[in-house]
Amino acid sequence: ANANNMLLNLEMEGLNKTGNVMITTAPKDKCLISINHTNFFIQNAGDYIKVTITSVKQSGGMLLLTGSFEGKLHDHQGNEAIISDGIFSTDHL
Repeated sequence: ANANNMLLNLEMEGLNKTGNVMITTAPKDKCLISINHTNFFIQNAGDYIKVTITSVKQSGGMLLLTGSFEGKLHDHQGNEAIISDGIFSTDHL
């Protein structure tokens, strides 16, 4: 997901088929949302990212995913971000 002010970065095993994935723990460099150049991570109790993959397309050795996401995360200063109704589409790499 990449909007004018938001970037979603998920590098995880198992994101390869349609369905829901709930992420409650993840390395900070593999699962983050950047909003206005501030990075938010899963780091506190109750933090999560829920990903719903609705489409998977093969492109060479890569998978192009489409779907939606929501979550609750925190930055290094403890500021909370709550995301709802996020959508993403990987058209090309």
